[in-house]
Amino acid sequence: MIADQKDFITPHITDGHTLDYPCLTDAAHWYQRVIPQACEYELPRWSPIHIGRFALDISPTRHVVMLWIAALLCIVTTLLALRAHNRRTREGKAPSGFGNGLEALVLYLRNEVVLPNVGARGNAFVPYLLTLFFFILFANLLGLPHVRIRERAERARAIQLFSFLSEAELYEVVRLMSERWFEGGA
Repeated sequence: MIADQKDFITPHITDGHTLDYPCLTDAAHWYQRVIPQACEYELPRWSPIHIGRFALDISPTRHVVMLWIAALLCIVTTLLALRAHNRRTREGKAPSGFGNGLEALVLYLRNEVVLPNVGARGNAFVPYLLTLFFFILFANLLGLPHVRIRERAERARAIQLFSFLSEAELYEVVRLMSERWFEGGA
């Protein structure tokens, strides 16, 4: 029974060198149904890089793989929407379908979220903030399906920390630009 185990949740949320993926196992007899399970794939392990007395392990972990998948989904989605938008523009028509939906979302984020909060110089930061928004969106969407993929909670914490640090850095850059440090002012 699950309650009899000492630690049930920790192995499901910690990082590791295996990647869980949903798979189907065949039943023993034809009248039994197919059983969904979580299978594991062992990720490659590389020898650590030694810098002085420190060892840096750059072997891919399950969180790194899922973040790369989120980045790939961002790139593919953006390129597909861009291709659809350019095709409709060349035809002299308004964008439709997926390209239109993505354009509406981008314009909403730009006009209603970024520019009112960042100010007049916000147009320079719109591409960065949109990239950050879509990356976080896809990383969170990858954690939603209930297929027993273990890294959801840990990855969510890492993404929240990354977004906080990058937004704090962006805030400081905008503040310095508004004080004209980059323009030779005070």
